[in-house]
Amino acid sequence: MGQTPSSPEPAPSRPSRPSQPAPTQSRPSQPSSGDVVVRRNINSMSATEQNRWADAVQKMMENTNGSQSSEFFRIAGYHGWPDNFCAHGQEHFPAWHRAYLVEFERALQAADRALGRDGNIGLPYWDWTRDSSALPPILRQRFSTMPSGLVTDRNELSRDGYSRVPSDRQIARDIRSANLAEGVNGALREEEHWRFASTRWRQPTNVESPHNQVHVILGFPMASVGFAAFYPGFWLHHCNIDRILSKYLELEPDSEQEMRQQQASLQQNNGERNRYTAPLRPFRLNGRSFRVSDTFSDQALGYRYDVLPATPPQQMRSLPTFAKFTINILEMQDHSYTLHVFVLPKGTAAAWAPPADRSTWADDPAFAGVGAIFSARRARCENCEDRPPFDVYIEITQVLQRAGLSRYDCAVRVMTVDENDAVARLEDTPVPAPTIEGPFFENKEAPLKRGSTDGDTKQLQKYLIKFGWLTADADGQYGPVTEEAVKKFQRFVGLTPDGVAGTVTKGKLGLPRMDTVPDQPDDPDVANYQKGQTVKYWVGPEPGYMNRDGVVEEIKQAFAAWAEATGVKFQEVRRKCAAHVRVSWGDKSPDNLFSFDGKGGALAHSTKDYLQFDAAERWLLRGQNSAPGRFFLYPVALHEIGHVLGFTHSSNPADVMAPFYVGDRVDLQPGDLARCTALYGAQEAVVEGKWKWVAGGVAVAGAGVLGVAKLLKSASCNA
Repeated sequence: MGQTPSSPEPAPSRPSRPSQPAPTQSRPSQPSSGDVVVRRNINSMSATEQNRWADAVQKMMENTNGSQSSEFFRIAGYHGWPDNFCAHGQEHFPAWHRAYLVEFERALQAADRALGRDGNIGLPYWDWTRDSSALPPILRQRFSTMPSGLVTDRNELSRDGYSRVPSDRQIARDIRSANLAEGVNGALREEEHWRFASTRWRQPTNVESPHNQVHVILGFPMASVGFAAFYPGFWLHHCNIDRILSKYLELEPDSEQEMRQQQASLQQNNGERNRYTAPLRPFRLNGRSFRVSDTFSDQALGYRYDVLPATPPQQMRSLPTFAKFTINILEMQDHSYTLHVFVLPKGTAAAWAPPADRSTWADDPAFAGVGAIFSARRARCENCEDRPPFDVYIEITQVLQRAGLSRYDCAVRVMTVDENDAVARLEDTPVPAPTIEGPFFENKEAPLKRGSTDGDTKQLQKYLIKFGWLTADADGQYGPVTEEAVKKFQRFVGLTPDGVAGTVTKGKLGLPRMDTVPDQPDDPDVANYQKGQTVKYWVGPEPGYMNRDGVVEEIKQAFAAWAEATGVKFQEVRRKCAAHVRVSWGDKSPDNLFSFDGKGGALAHSTKDYLQFDAAERWLLRGQNSAPGRFFLYPVALHEIGHVLGFTHSSNPADVMAPFYVGDRVDLQPGDLARCTALYGAQEAVVEGKWKWVAGGVAVAGAGVLGVAKLLKSASCNA
């Protein structure tokens, strides 16, 4: 990765943006105002500077009051043993570790002063995206063994210390195979903080994934959550993760507001603990609990970086294919694993055996890359019990291309190495077998028709089943039943019903959809509410980059448009418990068939009781500039409220209730109005304070509610 100098000047904004009690031991003091140390690349520092850092770390390791009483032991113990303050797999992962580094850096500066120096020392970082040849040499020179007495409890750490750290050759090989630079770039491209921050965003683009890879690649103790922080390399690694966070905050200055809103949304919708307002235990700042809100400026905490990662380029290459492992951390039996993935033709996979020499795995033509599961802890915590499943991705695109394989013709074989350096086939571990994920259609050009039996036929069937066109199983056989389902879909969207899924039909299938509601071409509308009824709605926390007043106003206007057409009254309420309809944002990406094809897929979901927009999308309010991969809120809200009222999808592409997203479709159309009359009866309403009109199902092309009213004024006005 390229580098950019760290500076206080703001980076250019992205397109379309609106504007516990402390432990009883004494702690080093917070740096005074104006004291800002520079954190530098350990491999760019002189030998004298590196040894000064190592001297201070060794001073921290000295016991002061019997066994296990050193400052180093106190701080290292917060990460999982003997204390248990776990912050993995959640949005506050970068914030908690930033506070952790500040605690360590204060102690490092105090140790430097105790050695007769001035304490003006910053924590170095190891940039493994560039310096992937080996561990920083100072770690082997000064910390090849763990100091005697640092840990005296009888456990694997006191027994083995640092002796199990892999060789430089093995570390360099695995780091290159992990493709860490692209992992970091992917995380920096994310525009919402919650997607950048942790593996809870179940895509390969988050900063916790490369973090996990480095941990496990470095072997014991780094591969053990409970013991990792007892190895000095932990602090160099996490300092680099924190440096990536500083770059992200430069790119995304709205991150604090986004996290505040995202956590409020999870609290309101799921009953989760709010990790924005919760203290970052056990850390203290200026005599009070360290808070997430304290972590959005590095210089306010007394440090800055010499160089930040470069702004990542736009991703221009073709869409990748991955082997995806879905992990429940509680099922890993307290083990960490590196996952070494090989891709083979299906016909040869059963007889396959890995190269006997592990050091040559990466040279095998079938080798795809390395992923990691970071677990191996001595005790479980509340966060682990509540942590949702997450996904580990290893890209296999290049191996498929080299071998001339389709993702449907390949098989994945996996060798694992755990934190004890034990090698095993995947089948002999608790790690589940991977699935192969990629663009929805592997070949967007090749037509699918009767007789087709490739994997894309099964993908087509999955779509037709999900959206109500096919009731049979997805068996990958393009027979007459599938052909008829394709014809029905083609008629619905205005295409020639030839039963062939060619490029045009595939293009229609791939359009962003308003929601996951089936198209229901033969299902009748069913009124969920009654004319004259007052339906109360509540608007939950919106994404932090959106203006609250603008969001509430647009949703209010969308409800008002339907109220005028149906006679159902809508009233906003401030309390969720008082609402008939709850409007919120949530991560709908797990339900998105097209999640690997970029932004889009299904934008929302609604029932009689709730309307939920996909927080994984980027939303715009009216008046903002449109841009690829961004979606206007109002037309989606207008469509979804139709579902709340009981309307199904329309086959007329001009109607608001048509299933596909159109950004400028902002008025109820004659087809929508006719359905309102049929379901809720004719309405009488005052328009512009003067004219009266009756919605009688009049078809006037292109006219919205007010347009129809004006055309009818001569028949129904009272001057």
